[in-house]
Amino acid sequence: MAHMNFYWGIITSINSIALSIWIGSIFFYCLSVQSSVGLLDKTLKSSVLLQNLKRIYQLNGFNAFAILICQLILFIHHYFDKTVNWSGYAAIITIILMIIFHLYSFTSAYQKANRSIRPKTDLYNKICNIFKLIIFLGIIDILLLNF
Repeated sequence: MAHMNFYWGIITSINSIALSIWIGSIFFYCLSVQSSVGLLDKTLKSSVLLQNLKRIYQLNGFNAFAILICQLILFIHHYFDKTVNWSGYAAIITIILMIIFHLYSFTSAYQKANRSIRPKTDLYNKICNIFKLIIFLGIIDILLLNF
């Protein structure tokens, strides 16, 4: 059964990489994109932000699915080995919360901004605030994975 540890290492690596991509892309949007479009006029600013958000939601939709599957596989593995502790439960809960917040920001503020002719800046601020919460939960999940 020593060869099975190799596969659990691969699953853990895929989970960590996908989580880092998810958190990194959102961090890039909040830190870099939001501040760099400040000098553009409203129409161009809205266009750039919508294009970036579209790419982020496309990429992170796949990442969220991969993270959830990997996290559930790891949790089930630890559950059957009877080595699951509080950090396993907390990691699953944070991933589910991250996915819920991500879907909420996609279905509410992003859809409203995408459908409107001239979206207001408070919609983008609302999306950015939800993204900051997702970043916080993602950092907590990365810390929980290392316990």
